[in-house]
Amino acid sequence: MIPGETILGLDFGNHLWVVLTPANSFGDIVIVNLTTHGRGLCGPACTTIAVGEQAFVTRESCVYYRGVMFNPVAPLLQAREQGFLRQHDRVSAGLLLRIQDGALADRVVPRIMKIEIEASVVRGSDSPSN
Repeated sequence: MIPGETILGLDFGNHLWVVLTPANSFGDIVIVNLTTHGRGLCGPACTTIAVGEQAFVTRESCVYYRGVMFNPVAPLLQAREQGFLRQHDRVSAGLLLRIQDGALADRVVPRIMKIEIEASVVRGSDSPSN
């Protein structure tokens, strides 16, 4: 799994999860989910996503940075192959950068995750096109 890929089926809330980093040396990726905006779940570094910025988003949403986590990639790949997890359209390079920057700015994201995210951020003309 690579930054920008999305996952459905990881939780019972049917949230869209976004991969923020490639797998590290331990085989873990950093992922975060989107949720409906306006429920008081945003912190000072709230990253909002408008309808249409990603195909899954049908109402204004935000990134739930309090739920950011490391997840081993191997079981995710296995669950995807077995049909337990689904992928949705990738987020654009610009939206991925906004989500990553929000994670770096949000005080609830643990420092160890920020280090992983910062190492995987692609800026400027080096950004992958989607």
